[in-house]
Amino acid sequence: MARIVLDGAAIESRTEALEAFAPYFPDYYGRNLDALWDCLTDFPEPLEIRVRNSGLLQENLGPFWLCLQRVLEQVQTEKTSIAVVMDDGEMNTTSK
Repeated sequence: MARIVLDGAAIESRTEALEAFAPYFPDYYGRNLDALWDCLTDFPEPLEIRVRNSGLLQENLGPFWLCLQRVLEQVQTEKTSIAVVMDDGEMNTTSK
């Protein structure tokens, strides 16, 4: 199983957040939310996305964090081989 870690202590921008996925995706990964969705839904093996320090992610990414959360929630629902694990509690969005 592949594991991607999004750590709010290490990610300070949307570019860094999207870049965290790049080593696991094809070279054509466009580093935007649409490309993230496409690559996640096409991911060929089980995948765990572990989110650490989500409060810092929210602070550092602002409204982009809510959009990223929504993509992660939806892809987890769409593709059962993907699990999103929040190390500091359940994923919580203010707008669904």
